[in-house]
Formats: sequence, structure tokens, C-alpha cells
Amino acid sequence: MKRKIKICGITSLEDADNSLQFGADVLGFNLYSKSKRYIDLNASSNLIGQISIPFEKVFVFVNEDEGYVAECLKEVPDAIPQFHGEEDPVYCESFGRNYIKAIRVKKGIDLEDSFRKFYSASMILLDSYVKESYGGTGSSFDWDLIDGHLEKPFFLAGGLNFSNLGEALKKINPAGIDLNSGVELSPGIKDKTKLKDCIKFIRESDDR
Repeated sequence: MKRKIKICGITSLEDADNSLQFGADVLGFNLYSKSKRYIDLNASSNLIGQISIPFEKVFVFVNEDEGYVAECLKEVPDAIPQFHGEEDPVYCESFGRNYIKAIRVKKGIDLEDSFRKFYSASMILLDSYVKESYGGTGSSFDWDLIDGHLEKPFFLAGGLNFSNLGEALKKINPAGIDLNSGVELSPGIKDKTKLKDCIKFIRESDDR
């Protein structure tokens, strides 16, 4: 199985090009203004226009005004929205396109129910729950909470780095891996070596 590799928190052309050249499939641009990796619509659109390698584009939103989301998706029509807040299915479906829904995992969550609730999502993303934070925290969650029969493919996120990727792939075997803080020098600035090593490791695992 070839897993999708998503590099989130992209803010520069260098990081975008390195990610794609090393083998990533998806780049995430965080349009949530409170994020340490925030990039506005104009900057993200200009950056996307400079990238020559084909890739899947993801715009990350958190409890955003519908009008702003619609404006962003009009500006970059092939971008996939990722909703990383408390958005409900009606909201997520209102834009009439494929979407990714992030679920922040904590003790007591019923993931089977969450997956059924967002059955219309093209992918689910499982991330760590950190109060008042939405992604990119560098914290992993208890993977034992991923149990039962999950009916959709999902990205695994949350504090993934070279030291725990092997365990994650073996224990969870997700359809996709979302890397962010674990491949950074600082928020929004990727580490070329970490990017290369992590992507290479995931790609080699595809063949095992």
C-alpha cells in the first residue's frame, strides 16, 4: 500500500519544493490566523502558483466564517478544505466538494461514531487533542484509542517524527501520514534533513 504523505504548515517555496522532491503527495497551507504557521490567502495562492511539481493542495481552516472559506476555494479551485475545529457535517458539506475532517482524539472519544458522523468526508485526519490548540502541537496521542472498525481511510497526525514513525506504521497502519512539527526547525520552517529522512522511511515502508 502506498500511503499518502502530507506535509502541513508550508510557508515557503523551498519547503514546498523539498517536500515534493523527496516524495510527499500533499501540502497543507494553514489559513487559521491564530496558527504559528499561518499563511494568508494571497501569500498561499502566490506560493502555490510557483510550485512546478504536481501535488494535492489542502487549505486548513478552524471554525472559519463560511464566506471566507468560499473565497479561498474560489481563489484556488482545486484546493481541498481541511476542517480542523468543531465544524459539523452540514457545514463541511455546504461547500460542495471533497473535504478532510480532523478529529482531535482524547480519552473517551467514540471514533466509530465520529467516522459515521462524517461519512461524507473524503478522508479523516486523527490528531492530538490539546485544549485551545488546533494541530501542530508536537504532541502525540494514545494510539490505543484507535480501535474498532473505522470505515474510512484516515491520516495519522500528532507529534509524528523519525523516532516514532516506525511504531506508528506498524501499530496503526494508516492510509496517510501527516507531518508538521516533527520535521521542523521552528514553526513554519521545515528541516530539510528531517523531511528527507521521514519521507524516505515512509516510502520504504510502503513496500513492506
